[in-house]
Amino acid sequence: MKNRTFEISHTSGQEVTKKEATCFTHQLVKDATNPQGKRLYKWQPDNNTGNDAGSDAFCCDGLAEGSYMKLCTITEDGKTGIQFSFFKNGELWYKAVEFGGDGTNDMHLACLHRLVKKIAQAPQPKAEPEQNPLKELAKKAQAKSPAVDEYCIKVGDVFRSINVDELVTMVMDNPTMLSLGIAKEKCPERQRVETLIRSTVSLIQHVKPRETAVLMQSFGLTSLADGSHCGHLVTSPLPKVANAYVKFNERYYGGLSPAQRNLKFAADIVINLLVGV
Repeated sequence: MKNRTFEISHTSGQEVTKKEATCFTHQLVKDATNPQGKRLYKWQPDNNTGNDAGSDAFCCDGLAEGSYMKLCTITEDGKTGIQFSFFKNGELWYKAVEFGGDGTNDMHLACLHRLVKKIAQAPQPKAEPEQNPLKELAKKAQAKSPAVDEYCIKVGDVFRSINVDELVTMVMDNPTMLSLGIAKEKCPERQRVETLIRSTVSLIQHVKPRETAVLMQSFGLTSLADGSHCGHLVTSPLPKVANAYVKFNERYYGGLSPAQRNLKFAADIVINLLVGV
């Protein structure tokens, strides 16, 4: 659309590029087009807009623990636009403002707002009594098992949040066990490995989500019911791995933004799965 403007502002010490914000918008739009039962993000009307939000305001929790998002319309100099805000642990992480966006372009905030408004204002199905097998398991083994509520993201969720092109670049253009001895320019071996990476990412992204009582920590799998070892990344079936909850190792992923952490974690998974293939 002509005369579109898109600006990013972020808190001191954090850096979010327009490319990263646009990629995230694209992922949110893709999720919003999914059927109700398959959406990862649960948007709802925002009744606590505060001073930084306008009309048609919506909000939802992010996939990463402590993350929260707000989406609303704003008006400046007679022009109506869309504002997207991402919070982490109650603090504003970054804010994106768009004017002149295209409501049919899945890279624009205008498109995301149109879809979210439709979702959030649609009649909601009658609530049924909550049945959470993870919580039931946790109640039976409170002394042995970590609190299930600590973990809110699965391996598959991490992979569905990333851009596969960025992952390929991270793995192949940096010194890793997969890029060792492979030229950065296009060559048959690089193309072979890139194809393996994309296939692995696609497979994990498309594993059917289901509830499990498994936690991945440092690539080992443990039971949330009793804390016992029940598998490992390289020896367990991928569907089991994809549906395992994640506890991020602060030594390797601490201090990274959610997007950076998810990308690095996915790259580490892919490298460990494909080394030697």
